[in-house]
Amino acid sequence: MTGVFPDRLKHVIILPIHKKGDKLIMSNYRPISLLLSCSKILETIMFSRLYQDVHTNKILAPEQFGFRKESNTEKAIFSLTDSVISSLNLLQQIGGIFCDLSKAFDCVNHEIPLAKLCHYGIRGVSLNWFKTYITNRKQKVKITTQNLKHESFC
Repeated sequence: MTGVFPDRLKHVIILPIHKKGDKLIMSNYRPISLLLSCSKILETIMFSRLYQDVHTNKILAPEQFGFRKESNTEKAIFSLTDSVISSLNLLQQIGGIFCDLSKAFDCVNHEIPLAKLCHYGIRGVSLNWFKTYITNRKQKVKITTQNLKHESFC
């Protein structure tokens, strides 16, 4: 109602989970975020409402495969393969640029997605909710080993 995401629900515990390889190399771990239940419920409700609005108003391009229901990596690969084969059949030249965007989210200027939300009609109380959702977040990294327990706040 107020358009404010409560600061008390912005606390996250990050657990590094080993994926593969040498356990002494940090890149062999992936972070798992543990959220408070209330926070996760609010996030799910807002995601559902926003996704419904985006889907109803056909805001996302068909080429957007990530973070969409009934869309996955296999469909993206099929679409790319189909485009390449179709172009080859027409004797057209094909070029590609492939970028590793695995850390892209860490570099996002928060003003950009907020401006896009505003552009697509999310304003007032709802936009303020998103602004307060992404600001003043607290992370606690919890690292445990056989002989060491260490926790630190970021």
